[in-house]
Parts: sequence; structure tokens; C-alpha cells
Amino acid sequence: MKKAQPALFIILLLVLVSCANDNAIQHKEYFTINVDGKNYLNQYTAGSVITDVSTCTEGLGAYNFVLMESVDFYLYAFLYYYIKDVDFKKSEKGTTNLFDNFDDGCTYHLDFSLAFNGYSLDSTYKNLHQITNISKLKQDTISVQYSVEGEFNSRFLDKKGKRIPVSGSYSVIVNALK
Repeated sequence: MKKAQPALFIILLLVLVSCANDNAIQHKEYFTINVDGKNYLNQYTAGSVITDVSTCTEGLGAYNFVLMESVDFYLYAFLYYYIKDVDFKKSEKGTTNLFDNFDDGCTYHLDFSLAFNGYSLDSTYKNLHQITNISKLKQDTISVQYSVEGEFNSRFLDKKGKRIPVSGSYSVIVNALK
């Protein structure tokens, strides 16, 4: 029986570690989009962060988390957010600004921008961006990792004035520095 005890202990330890891993937060990033009635899904791993992107809001970074290209269009999406956790942790769900990447206006925390075929947003349409969930995933000595989920509904004008509806949802992981 004494020889079986170390083996049982190791098996019990492996089971406990396995169960602990099952409780860890698993998060998948994605970007879904509907362009003029056609659905697209982009699953990706990580985006790039550009810091100090706004002349209006100090400490703001941009998370460039998706680039989609098809035969019919190209699209870039950016989520602007505070890069310091002391600012980011005050984030709340709700409506934020949605604008196209060619807008020279101010950007603020959790604003969302799209670049779609070089077209402009239709200013007669209520272009919306909604943050639907913000969750703290984990932290270490350097940063805190958050999941940010959102939805958007917009309409662009092509060069001939045709209105093109563009809507979608996303889930992305961002890191805020301590």
C-alpha cells in the first residue's frame, strides 16, 4: 500500500490541476461583420497597440484589432482606450462614438472607428457603437488584461452616393498598464 500512495498522490494532484485549469477564464477574440447583407467572421489572435493617438485625450492608445479584405471590400477597425489601468478600470458599458478613420476629430476612451474602402460615414444615419461587456480577465505585475465586447451599426456612402450598411460585433482582449 505504501508504494501506491505516491502514485495516488500524483494522480490526485493531476486531477486537481486539471480541474483548476477548467475554471480559468477562456476567451476567444472575434470580429463579425455584415456588409450590405453579407456576413463575414474573422477570428484572430492579437492586434497591435498604438499609443498616444489623440491630441484631445492624454494617455489614449488605439487597438488595431482587425483587418479584413475580400474581393468586395477592405476594412480596418480600431478601439481607442486608456492604456493605464488606473484610468481603464473606471470603464463602463454604454454607447460611445463611432467614426470613420478619415475623421480628424477627437477620440475618447472606448471610441470605435472603421475604415471601409475609403468611404465616409453617412452623416444622415445614426451610426452607433455600443460597449456590451467589459470583464477583467487576469493581471500580473505589469498589466491588467480585460475583455471588451461591443456592437456597431453604421452606414457608409460610396463615391457615387450609394448607402452601404455595415454592422457587426466583436470581442477583443486589451492590456492596461499598471
